[in-house]
Amino acid sequence: MSDKTLVPPGTETCGCCDGIAASTPTGLFNRAGLGAISYRIGDYGRFSESLRAGLSSSEFPGLAGLRTRDADDYTLGLIDAVACAADVLTFYQERVANESYLRTATERVSLQEMGKLIGYRLRPGVAAETWLAFALETPRSAPAGLPPEPGAFVTGIPDALTLTAGLKVQSVPGPDEKPQTFETVEEITARPEWNAIRPWLSEVRYPGFGATEAWLAGVRNNLKAGDALVLVDDAFLNNPAGNNNWDFRLLDAVELDTANERTHVTWRRGLGSVTPHSSPPVAPQVHVLRKRAAVFGHNAPMWSSMSRQFRHGYPGGKNATDWPAFTVSLQAASATGGHIDLDGVLGEVRAASLLVMAKGEYNRPDESFPSGTYVELYKVTSTAEVSRAEFAMSGKVTRLGLAGQNLDKQFFRFVRETSVFAQSEEIEIAPFPVVNDVTGDQLPLAISANGLVAGRRLIIHGDLADGSGHMVHEATISSLTASTNGAVLTIAPPLPAPLKRGTVIVHANVALATHGETVSQILGAGDASRSFQRFELKRLPLTYRSATNETGADSELSVRIGDVE
Repeated sequence: MSDKTLVPPGTETCGCCDGIAASTPTGLFNRAGLGAISYRIGDYGRFSESLRAGLSSSEFPGLAGLRTRDADDYTLGLIDAVACAADVLTFYQERVANESYLRTATERVSLQEMGKLIGYRLRPGVAAETWLAFALETPRSAPAGLPPEPGAFVTGIPDALTLTAGLKVQSVPGPDEKPQTFETVEEITARPEWNAIRPWLSEVRYPGFGATEAWLAGVRNNLKAGDALVLVDDAFLNNPAGNNNWDFRLLDAVELDTANERTHVTWRRGLGSVTPHSSPPVAPQVHVLRKRAAVFGHNAPMWSSMSRQFRHGYPGGKNATDWPAFTVSLQAASATGGHIDLDGVLGEVRAASLLVMAKGEYNRPDESFPSGTYVELYKVTSTAEVSRAEFAMSGKVTRLGLAGQNLDKQFFRFVRETSVFAQSEEIEIAPFPVVNDVTGDQLPLAISANGLVAGRRLIIHGDLADGSGHMVHEATISSLTASTNGAVLTIAPPLPAPLKRGTVIVHANVALATHGETVSQILGAGDASRSFQRFELKRLPLTYRSATNETGADSELSVRIGDVE
């Protein structure tokens, strides 16, 4: 295919007539829906070409004598200037046409003026708003041993501070940035303890029915697996003979939590009992029993192994089938207590301490307590060191007076089967660790609710529970309740995702601030002889803030005349 343009015969052109016809104005056509309007009737090149073509036109015979076309000619220079002016005029004519339609307008003033044609006012630019978290210096503590004299220790740091509206804060600029000024627009009361509040990470909790663990205060309790624990309440201590509200367990594992000064202990069988039903104490004391002992006579030789002469000569032993008076003590026992003689001297056992007597397979690793096992808790009422010579044995023993149940029926005649756990020492229960996530609209904080009120702003941040990142959340207090562990705040809006409890930090010294700076200027003086005086602001732009009106914005301008707003 030829790349030449085919024309009808007889209409070929040789180009000899180029430059003698005007090329402006050009035709204009714009279809609907265009993003820009074409409205120029020509440009510099076409205007210059049209003017040069007019020099040879028969309509202007006076120009027939101008035969030069050199650029330095005055007439050609004038043509060049007119073409330049026409190019500029048509450029701006096209811009005016584009600015006359909503779709093609690019200037704010064009949109503003078109909006005014239908009574619409553009919303002014609204200043950026942000929440600012303030940190207050913590008051210092007085040195130890300081004499209690007035003025001996003054820190000058208040416990609370009122941050008034209008407090200026400047941003830290990044590369190629300028510092920006923000001002608080509300007054708040700030406290050092509200700088960075943490959720409570532990709570006061007592082991309940079925519990197999407890946290004990301190890491120097010298506890180890196999040690005996007793959980008991004041009801038993006040009436040992009429109360079964206690539990005895052997420790299965001991773990030290040095960072929080507490010890984690576990046992295998849950607290309480189903058959017979028994509930653990509600707020128990925990006592560790440091000593294991046996009663006097537990290692006596078998009666039948003694010679016939010895048995007949032993007091009351002539027709006996076992050692006569083979009991845990020479003192009588009853349903509410009695005495036991320990094999050896245990001077550490004190009156008012606790003691456990066990009969059967109490110390099996799985603590299954097979049938025949019996455990009973007693309160030591007296201690004495005495000598005893019986059962072909003699020695010093510790005689303990006991208050409790079933000593006569369950232990008095079971010398060999009975074991004793004694020398009790109370250990305080430590708060249990709390590791569940912080979710929803409930915010548990390890701080007093005093001073916090509904409507206060909070900034909450922490790691997401699923490990996908970090979240910052702005909320306000809807309501709050006091707790033994601190305070529980109800916030709005709720957290959009669960946060890891140990990473959550809440800032409560938070105030709303806007971008801009308050300035004062004198506009002028009033003149009663002039009507409708007008005063112009010397410093612009004027800051606008979001507002609930028809435009969604309101100016921050306030005018005072004679100090009256």
